[in-house]
Amino acid sequence: MEAAYHELHLAELPDTKLDHPDRHEQSSPSVPIEIDFKYSINHKVFDGDLSEDGTITGLILIHQYEPQVTIAKATIEDVCGLETRNDLKGFLSENLSLLGVDEDPQDQLVEMIIEFGCKIRDLDSNKGAKVLRFSAHIKKEHNWIRSERVPKERELEMEALIKKTLKRVRVVAADEDEDEDEEEEEEGGKRKRRRVVQESEVCPICLEKFVVGSEDVASMPCSHVFHGNCIGRWLKGSHHSCPICRFKMPWITRQY
Repeated sequence: MEAAYHELHLAELPDTKLDHPDRHEQSSPSVPIEIDFKYSINHKVFDGDLSEDGTITGLILIHQYEPQVTIAKATIEDVCGLETRNDLKGFLSENLSLLGVDEDPQDQLVEMIIEFGCKIRDLDSNKGAKVLRFSAHIKKEHNWIRSERVPKERELEMEALIKKTLKRVRVVAADEDEDEDEEEEEEGGKRKRRRVVQESEVCPICLEKFVVGSEDVASMPCSHVFHGNCIGRWLKGSHHSCPICRFKMPWITRQY
């Protein structure tokens, strides 16, 4: 299963002052506000125990990926009327969408951004500023939780997905033509290409050689070849990618 939540960290950035603040107050020119956006996604994988009532306990962090970071800048031409402009929320939501922020938390994030903009606008220390600036760092925590106890229906569904994704491979003797990568075979009245490997090759998981005539050899969509049982156990253990090249399986978005 998976869980995700967002955090927003706001901080005022150094601004630029006019040489003559009094003149600024008299003329009241429009003052822009610049927002430096930073969106980071942290992916973590946990192991846990699933009880009979579906509660997960004993979470242990087993892997953490490098954060994915996206940055952007947005400018609001006039800081006046931040809380009343009808078009501002749509403008900020559009910027969040371009960053890749999920739609669900956008309304709340926009309200927090506008509230912070109004706060720094009204500070006495910002009177006479030529431009106001602040940063909006949005963090998304995306957690995958693996469990040893898998409901039977999900286990059967996963086995079907794995079987559908993997392709059978024929093992040939080492002295057969090395240039032959695949062959045609008859199956269900249709012609299809079938991968061929030599018995001198080994399974990258168990490091044992493939045996001529064995039916337990399979190819991933990325073309890497394994013993069917080895790669099956690997994928059912919530490793949803190739152990060699990290190719993600087509059903990676499903919740297991």
